[in-house]
Amino acid sequence: MEKRSDTFVKKFSGRFLAWFKQNIGILIGLAALMAIVSLFSESFFTASNMWNILRQISTNALLAFGMTFVILIGGIDLSVGPLLAFSGVFAAYVMGNLGWPIWAAIAGSIILCSMVGMLNGVIVTKTGIAPFVVTLSVQQIFRGFAMLLAFIGFAFTLCWSAFGSLLGRLFSRHARVVNKIMALLLVSCAISLFL
Repeated sequence: MEKRSDTFVKKFSGRFLAWFKQNIGILIGLAALMAIVSLFSESFFTASNMWNILRQISTNALLAFGMTFVILIGGIDLSVGPLLAFSGVFAAYVMGNLGWPIWAAIAGSIILCSMVGMLNGVIVTKTGIAPFVVTLSVQQIFRGFAMLLAFIGFAFTLCWSAFGSLLGRLFSRHARVVNKIMALLLVSCAISLFL
């Protein structure tokens, strides 16, 4: 009678060989690409370069791990990229402008993005709207939020002062109308960031 460990090894080796046979073309292409790049760069196969590559792909790998489960159940989530951008901008904003410690900024980003993901799921399950549509909308909304939060201290202040003073000089008699127009322009700009 075979031991359980022998059975596991046989199953694993059989699955690995099947995967290897299925992906042999991709693996050969990757090996050829690595060989070509190593010919042109002496530092390609160094440990520091390998760590640099692993560091750069870590974010995409973490997103891909999560997306694998979403795709396996037949769903789609298009909002992960802008949510990643928003979480980084949010953490930087609260640390730089509000004085939060780094652990609180990271925890706040994770909690905020988890709540948005939960909101996506609730909207999809309760309303029956396709996940593609819901997450595409959330993608645009949080892309706009990230842009707003990143430029909140610079772009809107600059726009308000430049256009407001220019239009105020041109229409000094109609200052109230100009202020209403500027308010409408700013609201339109904010709405267009979300669309």
